[in-house]
Amino acid sequence: MRFPRAGATLLLALIGVVCAAGAKKKPDSDARLKNIHSIFIAGNNPTAINARADVTDERFVRRLKICFSVAEKPDQADATLEISEVPAPSKVYADSMNASGSLTLRTGELIWSFTPPFPEDVANLRATFLVSALRRAVCGN
Repeated sequence: MRFPRAGATLLLALIGVVCAAGAKKKPDSDARLKNIHSIFIAGNNPTAINARADVTDERFVRRLKICFSVAEKPDQADATLEISEVPAPSKVYADSMNASGSLTLRTGELIWSFTPPFPEDVANLRATFLVSALRRAVCGN
């Protein structure tokens, strides 16, 4: 009767080792992100416009618990978020776009970038994805 119990223990130990080996470590974020308190959002496209609107909307800021403000000029900000759009190949939407954001310090050093994993046809959804990802990076979870 000891064999099934030992076999079950061995099986559980093997599963634990495989799971531990397959677990991915969360990539380290740049410590300089925690020192950012104001961001200038650059870009003259629908995603950038909607991102500026999101970050200045009080309900959106409270809901997402955003810990940074939007600066009016680049020289007033700790960092600049450059938002760009490029056409995305889509068989469903004719005007589908991909958006990406790059956060650079005043020194010009790139410290964060993000591209949503899929194109969205609506600019405010692209902006929400970008602002949410930026909030997780700067403010933490």
